[in-house]
Amino acid sequence: MRGVRATPAALALDAAHGAPPAGAGTAGRGPEVVRRVAAEYPAWARGAGLGTSVEVRVQVGTDGRARRVVVVPYSVRNDIMSRRLRASFDSAAVASVRQWGFRPALRGDRPVVAWMRVEVPFEDPGAAARGPRDTLAKAKR
Repeated sequence: MRGVRATPAALALDAAHGAPPAGAGTAGRGPEVVRRVAAEYPAWARGAGLGTSVEVRVQVGTDGRARRVVVVPYSVRNDIMSRRLRASFDSAAVASVRQWGFRPALRGDRPVVAWMRVEVPFEDPGAAARGPRDTLAKAKR
């Protein structure tokens, strides 16, 4: 998992979602993931051999549940997937993270609502079952 960096983009994203700016600092600790639910690989994309990840921002409530989940915008140069395919992965990532369990952030000894970033990985289960030769052969057709 990557940490939140106090870049202009991160600060703008924080401000847009009502979170204190990254790096503002308060006495206590940030939220932590305590239970992950694997994201479901889009069924219609199986067999394409695509591996990717989706970065999301999660607003963690005082009860340790995801209150809001927002996909972090992609860099154009790093995004070679079609919009339809990317949207499928984004939806699966959001659905997965909504089921995760978190330890809420603390300010002093009191739980508080806070935002964090998490990365949701995807690997094509169909590609792993076929092996590298089958995937390569399909790509050449």
